[in-house]
Amino acid sequence: MKLISKAICWWFGCSPIYEAEHHGSGTMPCERCGAPDTTYSDRVGDTRHLRMVERLRWVKWKLLESWRPKPCPACGKRGECADDCDGVPF
Repeated sequence: MKLISKAICWWFGCSPIYEAEHHGSGTMPCERCGAPDTTYSDRVGDTRHLRMVERLRWVKWKLLESWRPKPCPACGKRGECADDCDGVPF
């Protein structure tokens, strides 16, 4: 069970015990894995989960962008132009 909770903390970041005394040092013990000295970056920093979600959003955007037709320079619509568009941007 300890290994699973350490893996969860490794992926999502630690879950601190805010009621624990830290005497102004900023380090708090983790509720899940039991690490005695979690820092602010361990708790809410750039976790592996957040990095993966950010990369997946980037890939999704790039794939979506590549499959969408380019907008018309005159009317700005994608695909078929508006009825009153003559295709000349000026």
